[in-house]
Amino acid sequence: PHHALQPIVLSFGAIPTGKSKSRSILLTNLNHAPVEISAPTAALGNMDVTIGLIPSVLQEAFKGLMKRKSGGGNNDTAHFLHHSSVAKDFFSKFKLKFDIVPSTRAGGTELVSLFHRHAVVDAFQNASEYLRANYIGDEEKKMECSCGFMLAIDGSYAKEIVTRKVGKKKWIIPPGGVARFMVSVKAPSKSELKNDVTPFVGTGLVLETNHGQALPIVLTYSAIAGQLQLKPTGDFNASDVTERTHNVGGTELTEEATLLTVQVPLTLKDPTITPSVDSFAQRNGVALSIESTFSQDIYLSEIRSCNKWFNVFLPSNNAAARAFFNNKGASNFLRIKGKDSETTTDSSQEKEDKSVPTILPLGKVLSALSCSHPSGDNS
Repeated sequence: PHHALQPIVLSFGAIPTGKSKSRSILLTNLNHAPVEISAPTAALGNMDVTIGLIPSVLQEAFKGLMKRKSGGGNNDTAHFLHHSSVAKDFFSKFKLKFDIVPSTRAGGTELVSLFHRHAVVDAFQNASEYLRANYIGDEEKKMECSCGFMLAIDGSYAKEIVTRKVGKKKWIIPPGGVARFMVSVKAPSKSELKNDVTPFVGTGLVLETNHGQALPIVLTYSAIAGQLQLKPTGDFNASDVTERTHNVGGTELTEEATLLTVQVPLTLKDPTITPSVDSFAQRNGVALSIESTFSQDIYLSEIRSCNKWFNVFLPSNNAAARAFFNNKGASNFLRIKGKDSETTTDSSQEKEDKSVPTILPLGKVLSALSCSHPSGDNS
């Protein structure tokens, strides 16, 4: 059948090699009839799209049903489900549902009542199993028309994708509803890439409506084969490697990360107002370094606090870092050498050194409460 193409372009930004990242897209139905959404290509290669998930509180739904009059009285079934301990225990196991809710754009119109009239709640305990059994299976099929692809913009990587996973069942967006879909992509492994930063463009995922709309999804991202990390200079205790689990579109993504907690002294003086805090920092600050696992040199443009109520005061004990922090400006960069920049005369030793991160001392660091925000700012 003929379809009206309406491409969706998503930018994922930077993704570490071998890691996954997700973004949401919202589809709103402001028609007076339900819209069916299918996924003729729900997953291929390192990309997939599926419905978003939110916590399900079925007891709240029963409470709402109790307010409806049935034959001049309250709904007895809803009253039982809301108050029965057996029912509460049973329905408490269904902790998730699809993220299809009334749209704020439908507020104040008859679409709100139409939404509740047509809405069907899918509640379940295990998102991965439920989606696999009812919506997206494990079987891969050949692409019928065009193939999907994942290409590096610099020409260093090209992969044509000829098989896909097809959605088995349609999602229904009631009148006045909005559905959130999750698009996920996994960056190639570090061994597959030649450069520290590799920009990608990929496509092949498609959503379709029962009204002849085809929504091909085009995504862009940059695979990052290294990282910068602040570390205390000298001996320090890092926390154990922790596992952080994210639920993305019904898929459990487990990520290992080493979290470093550094106790940095706090002063109530604002370093932008009181320059003499430099001497205090040199006596009481924590010496930090930047560790780089990039192969090539990285040029740092700024280090700042992510909380505007606190300043990070960075006096330095080496010439390069001191010049960087003292001369603010668009053309001022701090060079952090890459692993390939470190050379030795022994070839075997050089090969070994390339697996070792490079370290640049910054000097002693101090945090300071900022005094430059208006009293009316309550963030």
